[in-house]
Amino acid sequence: MKTTTTDSLTMSVRDLRALLTGMRKVVDRKAKAQVLRHLLFRFGAQVVVSGSNGKVHLDYLAGTGPGEHGELLVPIEALADLGRELSPSENVSFELKRSMLVVSAGSYRRKIRSAGDPVEYPLASHRGTFLEFDDELRAAFLRALACASSDPTRHVLNGVFLDPGEKGLEVVGTDGRGLYHAGPFDHPLKKALIVPATPVLGWKGLKEPWSMRISGRKGESPFVSIRSGQWTVTAKAIDGKYPAWREVIPRYRGTTILLPDPSATSRLLRLLPGDIIGIECRDHVSLLSREDGSNWEAHRVDGASCSGPPAQVFLASGFLRRALQFGMSELKVGDAQQPVVFTGQGRLIVMPMRVSNPPELKK
Repeated sequence: MKTTTTDSLTMSVRDLRALLTGMRKVVDRKAKAQVLRHLLFRFGAQVVVSGSNGKVHLDYLAGTGPGEHGELLVPIEALADLGRELSPSENVSFELKRSMLVVSAGSYRRKIRSAGDPVEYPLASHRGTFLEFDDELRAAFLRALACASSDPTRHVLNGVFLDPGEKGLEVVGTDGRGLYHAGPFDHPLKKALIVPATPVLGWKGLKEPWSMRISGRKGESPFVSIRSGQWTVTAKAIDGKYPAWREVIPRYRGTTILLPDPSATSRLLRLLPGDIIGIECRDHVSLLSREDGSNWEAHRVDGASCSGPPAQVFLASGFLRRALQFGMSELKVGDAQQPVVFTGQGRLIVMPMRVSNPPELKK
């Protein structure tokens, strides 16, 4: 994308569609506050397009140029119509003229009036320095994001906990039934914080390397910004005390089960019925499943092995699916009431479930 030397912006329709895809992750066209149904265009030394739901802010650096300063609000649906009407290979130009955005592409020309006062648009703090967020830390963050709670009554669990300790930065996410942990990582963050688990952070459009900035006033919850290429996601850190997550991690040895091919185990899991799955270790490893009210059936996992005493445990199948998606190939099992620990790139600790009429485990 590029800007001219005036207060204008030129981009391809393909790029416009990508911009709208990202903004829809944040902007609600049916939001109660009219201003939140719009995008804010800011022209100046940089051309920035912003979207917000009042809590999460998304900025897109569309270009740079020495143009005059100006701002206006544009309904997101007006741009969506434009993206549908024009060919992806065309270029579209946006020019700021007083309180109007003049849109042109070839013979196409349209004027969009500012839909309100840009001063009313919520903007986040942009102070502070961005810190490196390397690929390994980013991958751990995204796995923790997938494990965070979406229950609004469990406010402090609605985010990823970044916990700087003596050995480095620890990354944690939990919904109260399963907990993901990874670390320590070498990172300069000094103070623990909870980053809101906003879905846009899991968007594949944030594919460029990440960096993180902490900003805000003393005595207030800081703003956390994640930058990826031309995109910056900003949200206020969650207030509250995160649970003592280290106390959840068991110290027992138990039985170790190896699943050398998580992809093959995932394929087997997809074929099995029910929301609860059993994992059993005898002289081989099996997954246990059943239809409603029927008997448990064993399905041998090819290539899997185990060491230690025979063991049997039942989990919500979603947790096993998640561990396999994370590429975790080893798990430790104690008795039927102790947490199961999956290991690989980090750890996933899962509480087992009680089931009726489990198959007899011969020891």
